[in-house]
Amino acid sequence: MVPSWFAPPQDDWPHRTVQTGFPRVDTFGDAGTLSPSLAAFVEGGEPPLVFTYGSAMRQAGRFFETAVAICRRMGRRGVLLAPQNGQIPDDLPASVFRAAYAPLSALLPYSAALIHHGGIGTVAEELAAGVPQLIVPVAFDHFDEGERLRRLGVGMTLSRRRFTPSRASRCLNTLLHSPTVAEACKEAKERTAQENGIKVCCGIIERFSKRRTSSRAD
Repeated sequence: MVPSWFAPPQDDWPHRTVQTGFPRVDTFGDAGTLSPSLAAFVEGGEPPLVFTYGSAMRQAGRFFETAVAICRRMGRRGVLLAPQNGQIPDDLPASVFRAAYAPLSALLPYSAALIHHGGIGTVAEELAAGVPQLIVPVAFDHFDEGERLRRLGVGMTLSRRRFTPSRASRCLNTLLHSPTVAEACKEAKERTAQENGIKVCCGIIERFSKRRTSSRAD
């Protein structure tokens, strides 16, 4: 469930493989609505840096401590997304907002950049928003997603060991001030807007189901 421009077909894939595009799930109904407090924060100043380390991560204390230091170092506002308690410092400055959850489809269009673990769903929302990404990979596909974003020209990767305020600030300054990155993000946003992975996937399933039903009737 990824587009071919993000992950081209591989020679060893089954010959009937169909690529549907990204399944963006928080764009239905009221799922894509910011809380009043977060909406007020986002609208109250310059676009923030958004930090998240995934909904399952429970050992992200150091990540969020570094996130606060990055915001201070760069003079930027920040939004920290962490569903679990005990991961975000208690003494946050007024320029940094903490939320347990926010729909990325609603938040990211108003952000400057996203710093995250590299999960594919998060990657998809960021491409749709057209803003740069800094990946701090943890495991699994995160490293691969980071490399694909680098090839597209929309992101960079820092290992967890190298994710320090100074290094991350340098990466983010490059991403935020590069005309080439801005153009690549714009192109990714336009490409993503032309797709509807869930609709395509449902259509394929329905057509296959109808063929199976028709075959049994015969």
